[in-house]
Amino acid sequence: DVELGDINLSATYSGALSAPEQGEGRLTLARLRLNDPVQPRRFMPIAVAGSGRMDAGRAEGDVRLRALDAQLLRVTGDHDFTAATGAVHFDTDRLSFGPGGVDLPLLVPALKQTLRSVGGGGSAAGRLAWSDHGLVSSGRALLDDVSVELSAAKISGVNGEATLASLIPPTTNGYQRLRIDSVVAGIELTGGVIDYALGADGLARISRADWKWGGGRLGVYDAVAALDGSPLRAPVEVRGVDLSAVLGALNVEGLSGDGRLTGVFPVALSDGRLQVKDGRLSSEADGVLRYSGPQEAVALGVSAEQSELLFGALSNFQYKSIVMSLNGAVDDALTLKLTLDGANPDFLDGYPFKINLTTRADVSDVFKSD
Repeated sequence: DVELGDINLSATYSGALSAPEQGEGRLTLARLRLNDPVQPRRFMPIAVAGSGRMDAGRAEGDVRLRALDAQLLRVTGDHDFTAATGAVHFDTDRLSFGPGGVDLPLLVPALKQTLRSVGGGGSAAGRLAWSDHGLVSSGRALLDDVSVELSAAKISGVNGEATLASLIPPTTNGYQRLRIDSVVAGIELTGGVIDYALGADGLARISRADWKWGGGRLGVYDAVAALDGSPLRAPVEVRGVDLSAVLGALNVEGLSGDGRLTGVFPVALSDGRLQVKDGRLSSEADGVLRYSGPQEAVALGVSAEQSELLFGALSNFQYKSIVMSLNGAVDDALTLKLTLDGANPDFLDGYPFKINLTTRADVSDVFKSD
């Protein structure tokens, strides 16, 4: 629901309403306010003003929308009654986000629970044209050093320009590139590059979406996602990431290590829940794993006597290989299984062990909102 108020409108017209191509008219909308009658407010009041004219079989006009003392949008249009052709153009000019400009959390209070602040700038423009041949459209959008603070993440340095061959449905002119300097959501990802394309078939194709993390890279490649809200499934590739970074993200008490891991963990996003299924990371070379946490938090699948031996070995385990498997929901806890092959030089004269270790990784504490 939208409430109209503070209306100042004047109009003149001469001619038959049944034959507008022969009529003449003027319209001036000096003032109109769009209010939200719902409490709490979903959006702040929006002021609308514009003008239009019609003569010689042609109509044209323009409308401007403002809120919080900032212009949001200008729309111009024209229509030729004889040729049955016309077009509408819209343009935001350059928007400056934040206090003193377009303050999105203030403009749309309904976003405040998840959106804390937006900075930077951007612009958008588009065109819709019609004729006997149908409707055609195009557009562009620009993001200039945009930063977003959400309740659960901070995103900074978003830059990119997208050109659209069609607005209905949204279709890009081939692949577009978006750069994101940093995403902090429990872990910090830097140097992000996303190459994507929107298709007329309602699918987004991502040829590359990768980040620097833990001395290596983490990304999704050659993925397809539906734009209708269908569950998203994609394999996330990990390349040469520090074991210490992975263990820090998994948040297992007393578990630490050094080395590098490479592998894939498939993820699925459905109904707002992110699931990991059959993720598998393997060591690239020798390294060290140490466990000094509570023994009851780890399942080794052996007797109590053997368990004491294995925990002794895990105090400074020099592994030749390590395989890590992950399963579960990110907002709950992941089941972490480690398969280790190596020895502790400080325990039993470096007697070799092959160890299977299972524990719970409570990543919800790492990625929770502040």
